[in-house]
Amino acid sequence: MLPDFHGPAPLHHTLLAGDEYAGVTVQTLHPYHFDQGRILAQTPEPGFKHGCKSVEQLSQYLGERGADLLVNCIQNQVFSQGPPDSSLPQADEVEKIRLSNKSRGARPAPKITSEDRLVDWSSMTAEQILRRHRVIGPLWSFLGSKDFQESTPKRVIWTRGFSHTTDVAAEKFEVARPTIVSQMGSEQQKVYVRTCDDQVLQIHEITIEGQPALVPIEAAKKACVLGKMGNGHLFNTHISFPFKMKFDTDAN
Repeated sequence: MLPDFHGPAPLHHTLLAGDEYAGVTVQTLHPYHFDQGRILAQTPEPGFKHGCKSVEQLSQYLGERGADLLVNCIQNQVFSQGPPDSSLPQADEVEKIRLSNKSRGARPAPKITSEDRLVDWSSMTAEQILRRHRVIGPLWSFLGSKDFQESTPKRVIWTRGFSHTTDVAAEKFEVARPTIVSQMGSEQQKVYVRTCDDQVLQIHEITIEGQPALVPIEAAKKACVLGKMGNGHLFNTHISFPFKMKFDTDAN
């Protein structure tokens, strides 16, 4: 609800923030500025507990409630009468909150860009990564290696995202997090990643720049990003920073 999440993508940012409550606002259009019109009515604080996981679900949920609120405003001629509660934030208050970001903790909701889909492995928890993929995925990172003749990092898209798993304990990852490990000797050739909060996610499908979407191991082979290491291991890449991949050829 305004003035919180003012901008073109309030639904996305509501879900990305993990907010359990959301609401709708009926406002007039400002001639020059986005989301700075006169607020006529809005959902009482703290809003509805929506229980939505995707933008589509939240749009449907709030769309129905927004339509009801708009009809109520029209029937009661709220526009001609002005807002019934003078305590509702007006355009000048919205601008002050936008600048200070403190008074009511108002957060901006800018347009979603490709940069929002970049995984920051050094700071994003497993839950944040899963939520981000669900809301704005697919996510992506950079893939590169000191061992490659080609020094330019390649972009890897986590096409089908991740799922939380307990198949592999975080302690199994021998090198510093975040790390990718695969038991290539096993029949399914599963691939896992350890996150900064010591959780383990399974990776299902990736697309390496210039290649089709494939299971992770096949994609790495096709893109020629596997380099041999001692003890039968294949060690290849850092993905983003300081991301590393490790493919274990030993069978369970």
